Amino acid sequence: MAEAASTAELGSEESLTKDERHRRVEAIFIRHPRIREVEDRMEKFRMWSKEAQEPYCLLVLGPSGVGKSTLIADYRARHPRTVTADRTIVPVLTATIPVPATMKTMATELLGALGDPAAEKGTLHQKTWRLFRLLKSCAVELIILDEFQHFIDRDSDKVLRSVADWLKVLIDTARIPVVLTGLHYSRAVLDSNEQLHRRFGTHEALEPFRWDAGGHDSFRRFLGHLDQLLPFPERSGLAGDDMAPRLFAASQGLIASVMKVVRKAAHVAIEANAPCLSLDFLARSYADGILPGGEGAPNPFTTSWSGQLAFERVATMPPRAVGPRLRGTGRTDPVTLTS
Repeated sequence: MAEAASTAELGSEESLTKDERHRRVEAIFIRHPRIREVEDRMEKFRMWSKEAQEPYCLLVLGPSGVGKSTLIADYRARHPRTVTADRTIVPVLTATIPVPATMKTMATELLGALGDPAAEKGTLHQKTWRLFRLLKSCAVELIILDEFQHFIDRDSDKVLRSVADWLKVLIDTARIPVVLTGLHYSRAVLDSNEQLHRRFGTHEALEPFRWDAGGHDSFRRFLGHLDQLLPFPERSGLAGDDMAPRLFAASQGLIASVMKVVRKAAHVAIEANAPCLSLDFLARSYADGILPGGEGAPNPFTTSWSGQLAFERVATMPPRAVGPRLRGTGRTDPVTLTS
């Protein structure tokens, strides 16, 4: 069962002000089982690495909007920084791999995430030395690097080998486990670097919800928890037989897409003093450009939507392979995305 969570305290919806309802909409967070499983593995690797001869590293792959950023933010929130009299303890260090990704920009990004006021100053050697010193003094136990696909140059489609080698040295020297998150095709970085590949032998995948046997039940449970957390006196029936297929067709099973259309619709409904979400609010949210479905795509929340036919077309589409043809590999790395 999905685990629902919100930073807002539960209470009588009628007693909330509009501002409180708007804040509650933005505070909604649902930790569904797959995210919880990946977080559990990250926690085990963090703990095991304290006594291990070699840190346990993890690669988390998935398309945009599937929950990777949510995973990172939630895990970091569960291991917050603490300030002592003489230093700041950072048990979990998170950073986004910059573009362009070079050894120097990587060092700068991590130094900045640790709070180094002079993160941009110094040579690569000086930055790297300060980074190792700060990782130790801040007692960092896990490093999470997002957007791993930035290790592939988007102009030449070549793997940035020098940056990959720098990351390998960082892991070996600091002896801190690293979690990499990125799009599916970023796996090619490991395929081109045998030593880095060995360190990231464990992979986890986050995928969109599906509408096949059993898949739609998980999606409906997610919608049911979302419905419970909306700040309305009445439930909106998001998991119902009419609403759930529409939400799946609008989002293609991506959590981020569901949340975008529902949040915008909820804000509009709050301003209208509505008791719950209706198809009209969701249709206006979808049409507002949050989830463009392509030229001529029907709005799944309008009453004229040819529901079953259009929905079956979306729900039964096979995964499609996408990704850059990586020079030097002679192939296109397969990337499975739900269309």
